[in-house]
Amino acid sequence: MYMNRYYVQVIAANYLKNLVDQPTRLNVCRSYLHGLGEDEFQSGFSELLSTVRMIYSDIASDPKDFDMPLKQNTVPDAKNTDYTQSHASFLRVPNLLFLIGYLGELQPDLTVVIPGDKLLSGAKELKITRIQTLMNKLADYGFETHGMSKTLKQDDLVSVGFPQNRFLMPALKSMSEAMSAINKNDLRKSKDLFYMMNYRMLENEKPKAPKLTVECLYHALDEDRRKVAEIFNDFIVKYAKPTVRMGGFSRNDWSCVYSLNKSNRVIMSLNIVQENLSVKLNLANISRYADSLEQYPEEIRHAIMTCGWDCGHCRGNCAGPFSFTYEGKDYNKCRCGSFVFGHINKDTARYCIDLLEKEIRAEKDGLAPDQ
Repeated sequence: MYMNRYYVQVIAANYLKNLVDQPTRLNVCRSYLHGLGEDEFQSGFSELLSTVRMIYSDIASDPKDFDMPLKQNTVPDAKNTDYTQSHASFLRVPNLLFLIGYLGELQPDLTVVIPGDKLLSGAKELKITRIQTLMNKLADYGFETHGMSKTLKQDDLVSVGFPQNRFLMPALKSMSEAMSAINKNDLRKSKDLFYMMNYRMLENEKPKAPKLTVECLYHALDEDRRKVAEIFNDFIVKYAKPTVRMGGFSRNDWSCVYSLNKSNRVIMSLNIVQENLSVKLNLANISRYADSLEQYPEEIRHAIMTCGWDCGHCRGNCAGPFSFTYEGKDYNKCRCGSFVFGHINKDTARYCIDLLEKEIRAEKDGLAPDQ
């Protein structure tokens, strides 16, 4: 969708794909309605989500308009300072929106008012540099600011509104308040639920982080990889329960671990980093069906034999290796790194599922080793 010449474009595109879909109906507890009717609040939240989507999209398209560092995207999934700095610069924008909602006192006309000293202090804590430039940029998206000096001063009284839909500001304030309550008012804690506009934070009087679902994982994938993830999920949920974990949006980092219903043993996990989807199978009983590996394509056999490393009993509670023999050679695979299949497509997915079926059958027959 985007050229992604710069790291910040990769990052913005990752945040964009992890935004929630527009809800057909919100369930918002009374305290977060701020006196609005449910339809009014729904209108405000929908406007807010659309606005955030537009901002993320525009940063992904043209980051220089937001005074972002233009660090060349030369190393895929770079673990370097350029990537880290690009992420920090990107976060200034959603963090500023959070700060406006968090610090702003809602007025009868549905604007918010923020004392200049609080805005300066909050911006410093969240490392929002060039705050005036970003505040001015928000005007392009419908925000209207009054009372801010050309250089923000301690005694300024800054008013922020959204004239084209007055209900956006109460929705923004509620999202910021809920995120802050979940984080126990620690501004330094991760605000990923706010960045993704996860409106389920608003469902309870005492906010709690909503449970992440497999649908969150699907959001992180393009259409082809999503279909592959659905193939695995639709098969395994008949036997195992999923636990979704979010690693972070900057690298589009997600995982879903599936634990068997009866034994609670982890049997499979789906992992996403950037655009890549991989599946890890925990084939504890592979020794029972190793003779059948010959029926699988070379790429599947190659992954089974070569992926991971020999178990070194590196932890005191190590359960030992996944051990099997194939073509006269003994394998003792570490549980942490074995049986990982990358670049999965619909065709190769069916072979992985066939392996899962063999593993589940062995589990049911009571052949699984002690865990």
